[in-house]
Amino acid sequence: MNDVEDVRMLIGLAHRQARTILLVGLPIFLLSLVIVFSFTPRYTAQSLVLVDTSSKNLLDPDAATTSGPTDNSRVEGEVRIIQSDAVVLEAIRDGKLLSDPEFALNRFNDRLLSAAGLAADAIRRCGAG
Repeated sequence: MNDVEDVRMLIGLAHRQARTILLVGLPIFLLSLVIVFSFTPRYTAQSLVLVDTSSKNLLDPDAATTSGPTDNSRVEGEVRIIQSDAVVLEAIRDGKLLSDPEFALNRFNDRLLSAAGLAADAIRRCGAG
């Protein structure tokens, strides 16, 4: 067989099986469209922050500094403060993110948030306040 006959054979096969292809492919395509358009885009970001725990003496910049044993716990405390719900809710309120349609919550997202253990009503109260 040559290439032309192979192509004709494939076209004939697709033509004969068009109904089956549509009955299987169309629901999968529609389901994927529903899934894609039901989720709101989620944007994430990462940053690297350097916390300098050494003490500075402006009058004697060449003085030797030692780091104490509490430096690690101080840095961990600052990280926990930044990751706290209160700080996140304040950032949402200050940025007026709930009035921005890009960040607006919908009912489907509320269900996802509640399934993840996050309080969507607390986020709404933050925006209303």
